[in-house]
Amino acid sequence: MNRLIGIDTKLERADEHLREVETHGKTFFDTNPYEVFTYIDEEALNYCWAVRVKADPPRIMGVIASEIFHHLRSILDHLVWQLVEANGYDPSKQRCSFP
Repeated sequence: MNRLIGIDTKLERADEHLREVETHGKTFFDTNPYEVFTYIDEEALNYCWAVRVKADPPRIMGVIASEIFHHLRSILDHLVWQLVEANGYDPSKQRCSFP
């Protein structure tokens, strides 16, 4: 049995989620949801750049991004477990997780 099958599967799923975020992101950014402008702060004598946000990103992007991070965090837990087993220990008795 491949010891890393769970890790590979979660990594594949995270990659699928990443492609979803890219698709939603492209659609969102195609709407020009922000504008960049410049101004002079005469008091501080600085030339400034600013961004005005005109629209919030779709909420689903945040949900999908959190799923990506969940999968990546879970991969680290699985990896720690496999490393403990590979070194001849019983992970269930070692309280193994990341970090």
